[in-house]
Amino acid sequence: MAKNSLPSELDLVQQQSYGLPDWAQRPQAQTVNTGGAVPFQAEFLSASQKYGVPFNVLMGLAEQESSFNPTAIGVPTKYGRAKGLMQYIDSTASSMGINPYDPVQSIDAAARQLRERLDKGYSMQEAVQAHFGGDDRAQWGPKTAQYGKDVLGRAEKF
Repeated sequence: MAKNSLPSELDLVQQQSYGLPDWAQRPQAQTVNTGGAVPFQAEFLSASQKYGVPFNVLMGLAEQESSFNPTAIGVPTKYGRAKGLMQYIDSTASSMGINPYDPVQSIDAAARQLRERLDKGYSMQEAVQAHFGGDDRAQWGPKTAQYGKDVLGRAEKF
C-alpha cells in the first residue's frame, strides 16, 4: 500500500476489523472527497475554520500520526492502541464522544483540542505536543519535544 493511499479492498479483507465501522470495511469507503492531493483536505479546512486553528497544523498532525490513513492502528502501548486518522486511544476517543475511525469526527476532535489548548495559553508547539504526550507536561520528554518539531515541520509544507 502506498504511503498516502487508503487501503485496497484486499487490504481491508485481510485485516482484522479491530472494531472498524462498516463504512471503513466496504470498498466504497475508499472514495472520499479529498478536495485535492491531500486526503480529507475539505474536512481539514472545515475544522480549521470552525475552531480557528491552522489548517496546515491539522494536516501535519494527520500526516505524522497516520500518513492520512483513517484505518491506521498504532502499536500497543500501556495506554492502548491509537486508532484512526488522528490516532486516538480508546479512552480519549470515548471522552470526546468520537469514533476514531471516522475521519470527520477525528479531524474535528483534533481541531477542538488544539483550540482548547491554545485557549489555555499553550503555544502552538505545546498544543501539538499535548496531542502526543497528553496534557501533563511533567510527563513530556525528548520524544514529545521532537514530535512537536516534526509536526510543525510537516505543517510548513502544506
